[in-house]
Amino acid sequence: LFRYNSGDGSFKHFLIDPNDTVEFSANYVDPILGDSLGTLWIGSAKGILRFNPDTEKFVHYRKDLIIPCLYKDSGGTLWAGTSKGLYRYSRSEDAFLPFFDSQLSLSNERIYGIVEDRSKNLWLSTPAGIIKINPSRDNQFIYGSKYGVSEFYPSIGSIHLSRKGEVMVGSE
Repeated sequence: LFRYNSGDGSFKHFLIDPNDTVEFSANYVDPILGDSLGTLWIGSAKGILRFNPDTEKFVHYRKDLIIPCLYKDSGGTLWAGTSKGLYRYSRSEDAFLPFFDSQLSLSNERIYGIVEDRSKNLWLSTPAGIIKINPSRDNQFIYGSKYGVSEFYPSIGSIHLSRKGEVMVGSE
């Protein structure tokens, strides 16, 4: 993680773990998401990091997971797409908790992208297909081979909401 100082044109490098020299480590960060409190949420190959820019301190969550994407929905809920399913941040527990029931196959599905549409549905891009979660977050629908999605497998990737409100999914 680097922070630019516009006053002197320099960068400050923050190492999560200065002793970690592994190529895909906690020091490899992507994605980065800022919240309304100024906190940075950072995905890494070793979990999720919360960075407080004022104290310059990190808090580490879910070190067992790779984090391809982070998303904050219109209600302010923070979501993490991981190598093993979708996680939701619980402020009261200060923890990222699995969203899907552990007995569902979706609970271990890699999540590449998350976006919310204008109707407040959450959309996920995964190797299993494109998943739509309703606004009350209690029902999911998988757009798979029946809907022509499997032809993209395994290269479904990023997901984006266009200005027209269309859900756009990237693939090879």
